[in-house]
Amino acid sequence: MSLNAEKIGISSKYLSSIERGKENPTLDTLIQLALALKVELFEIFLYAHEVSNSKELKERIQSLIEEADVDRLRLATKLLRAVFH
Repeated sequence: MSLNAEKIGISSKYLSSIERGKENPTLDTLIQLALALKVELFEIFLYAHEVSNSKELKERIQSLIEEADVDRLRLATKLLRAVFH
């Protein structure tokens, strides 16, 4: 689905960086993306090359945690709390 970056208030360069995994959008940006794409927020996180075994998933999560600053860790905690409750 095509998405016009201005529709959600970001530059096309920033949107491209998000799509390529070079930028980590804020929760507000993710919400705006979901609204613009007319999908549920969780669907943004679904992708075709998902890993199915728990060991590799845990390794990926651990790697992300190790790279995260305190603000991203707080956001991740909130998101995980929402997912698991």
